[in-house]
Amino acid sequence: MLRALICEDQEENARFLEEMLKEMEEVEVVGWAPDGVTAVNMVRKLSPDVVFMDIGLPGMDGLSTTEIIKTIDPDVFVVVTTAFTSYALDAYKLYVYDYIVKPYDRVRVMKTVSNMMKLKKIKDAGVNIPSEKRREKIVIKTREEIIFLDQQDIVMVEREDPKSNIFTARGEFETYDSLNALERRLDREMFFRAHRSYIVNIYYVDKIVNYSRKLYTIRFKNIEKTALLSYTKVNDIETSIRQSSCSCS
Repeated sequence: MLRALICEDQEENARFLEEMLKEMEEVEVVGWAPDGVTAVNMVRKLSPDVVFMDIGLPGMDGLSTTEIIKTIDPDVFVVVTTAFTSYALDAYKLYVYDYIVKPYDRVRVMKTVSNMMKLKKIKDAGVNIPSEKRREKIVIKTREEIIFLDQQDIVMVEREDPKSNIFTARGEFETYDSLNALERRLDREMFFRAHRSYIVNIYYVDKIVNYSRKLYTIRFKNIEKTALLSYTKVNDIETSIRQSSCSCS
């Protein structure tokens, strides 16, 4: 169940979003806050999984409210909702999960909720990434847009010339950045170059299975994709996984 808190000063907008969310399975709307101070208090009391945060709030604005909420619960999803696009960069600097422009589009909201549900299921399955690494983002340039991805959401990267495929709990993204270029920008304590064609997030690794005399396959928690692992790197990835486990304990 995904527990949602709506922070919106316009009751009509709040009710419209609430009705939309109530139509979705496994979503529970736990409350509505008409201003930032109320939202902060409700986060402390209710511990929601996601806060839908309007920017144009009376008194303390949505970005300032988000900053406080993130100090209370760094893991809470925050989805910024606004009629303007000009706040997007400032919002992403606060590590918000998504940025939805009003008026609300049902398909857009459902997609965002579906992606958050996938991430929550992965977390519930035992993917435990240290809190200090959950804030790190990477900028990905696709053919059509620039995307800000949380590094914690990336499960693996696969090179398939001339592009690299980035697999996340939110979906798949294509970029023409090389694997070497991506490797330089990814957190080296979180990601491991398993093969000339694969980079994997060690926190998602579930099993390493023998594939052939010189290759293994990596299977991931709650993700059906697999990656190749060179036999010369087995000891190195085992060491990295042990170290990551120690840092989470």
